[in-house]
Amino acid sequence: MPIQSYVDTPRTSTCLEGSNRMSIAKGLIYSAIGAAIASATWVGLIRATDFSLWIFAPVVGGAAGYGMMRATRMRGGIAAGAVAAVIALAGIFGVRYYVASTTVDEYLTVTEEDALETIASEVATELEEQDISPYDDEGDYISTVYETAEQRWAALSESEQHEFLAALESESQPESTAAVLTPLALLFDFGIFGTIFAALAAGTAFKTASMTLEQALMQKGFDAEEAQRQAAAMRNEDQPAAASGFSRIPPPSAVPSPAPVGFNADRSRTDRPAPLSFPPSAPAGRPDRGSDSRAA
Repeated sequence: MPIQSYVDTPRTSTCLEGSNRMSIAKGLIYSAIGAAIASATWVGLIRATDFSLWIFAPVVGGAAGYGMMRATRMRGGIAAGAVAAVIALAGIFGVRYYVASTTVDEYLTVTEEDALETIASEVATELEEQDISPYDDEGDYISTVYETAEQRWAALSESEQHEFLAALESESQPESTAAVLTPLALLFDFGIFGTIFAALAAGTAFKTASMTLEQALMQKGFDAEEAQRQAAAMRNEDQPAAASGFSRIPPPSAVPSPAPVGFNADRSRTDRPAPLSFPPSAPAGRPDRGSDSRAA
């Protein structure tokens, strides 16, 4: 069967499609790793500076796109770009959800100052029952109220203080409060400024992941044909042969036809005996009788 029938089969295109799907699946993992590293760095900077630092969002998009680009060996395409953009947005959403939930938790957490305010309110109520005004001329509690509250709080043991704080938190803030406030905080956290930077991050991820190696070479000054040749050479430098082996088969025109047995490549026979000479020469060591008689 001729070699051409092995090379030009639909099976080759099926293998290439399967390879592209595997590249995108691998790129999804690489892209997620890049986005996770950039997102963790962003969270660290937020905690260290107490600023939102939305300007760091495009870095998450670039990391997601770079991971996809490396995994697909810059084959690009809309699918690779779209996957990288979605992963970048997921990383940004995770960072901002962490910020919003942390803000809500800090707001809902009951502190020792809240406990003292509660105890002071109880002391003021007791003074009013005794017909003693707990307020000064400016409408604040008198110093006696706060001093009594601090004494009562100090008289509690550490475990009793924790129990008091837990009871106060459960009474004032039900569990559904955080579930309601966190989405609202996330919405206000994005706003117009955050939405713009999130869109820039998604665009960065899409552009980085969807760009092909040929396009990058053309931007550097190569023409289309030279860019294709250079890209193919760069991808094949460290890429193993395909499992089917078809990528290593040379074209039929480059394969020499085998010569039949007994023939050289130029179709000359190699097993034909040498032609006889006339008259045949005498073997070495034997005199030629005909020449001797003629000489006589």
